[in-house]
Amino acid sequence: FIPSYPRRVPTSLHMSGGGTVLRPSSGGDDIAMEKDSSVELSGCKVEGKGGRYFCKSENGITKIGANTLTTGVSYGLNDGMTITSDDGTEYEFKMEGGGLPTERKDPTMGLMFDVMKAQFGATDDD
Repeated sequence: FIPSYPRRVPTSLHMSGGGTVLRPSSGGDDIAMEKDSSVELSGCKVEGKGGRYFCKSENGITKIGANTLTTGVSYGLNDGMTITSDDGTEYEFKMEGGGLPTERKDPTMGLMFDVMKAQFGATDDD
């Protein structure tokens, strides 16, 4: 039984296996992320929705990289991004497979993006 509500993360949590994790820069154990679950860090929530992951600041102090997050706004995460919680703890977001999928799953969306690229004169090499 895995609860679906957000859970507080203890300072030391050992999870084995691959997948998506938050890796503390302090060298503590990785925090495993389930596909459709959330983890509360100090001042923010990291949640998975349908295989994508988001970070939402609860107080406007949390950062992704050098950028301070706007309170209540969900920011998409990709492999290698660093989240700094409001207590100053840094977590590297690690995603099995290196990040967002590159192949197209929805042909309609693919066509729409092709039209947008053509409109702006962009190519796949840009």
